[in-house]
Amino acid sequence: MVIIHPLKPRIVAGIVLAVIFVIWLTSVAVALPSLIYADTATLEYCEGLRVVCYLAWPDGNYGTVDFWCVLVGVSHSRAYFMVICLLALSLSQSLKLIY
Repeated sequence: MVIIHPLKPRIVAGIVLAVIFVIWLTSVAVALPSLIYADTATLEYCEGLRVVCYLAWPDGNYGTVDFWCVLVGVSHSRAYFMVICLLALSLSQSLKLIY
């Protein structure tokens, strides 16, 4: 597109850096619950010892709602729908360019 429209204004480097920073910040916020609740355990198998990594979510008591459980659920739901929306947006932009 640069060859076709050589005088069309482009995105400024500061805006590009701001977009990259927002993407990194969003990625860290989405991955933070997994980082907080990740744990390791050593299990014994017939072949020997094996270290496994698992997510130990704070379940709380049955029937009660814990703030952290809600926060983790909301953050994972937000991450799922954010990815779906970004994929749909990218696909629609690609299809607009193709057709």
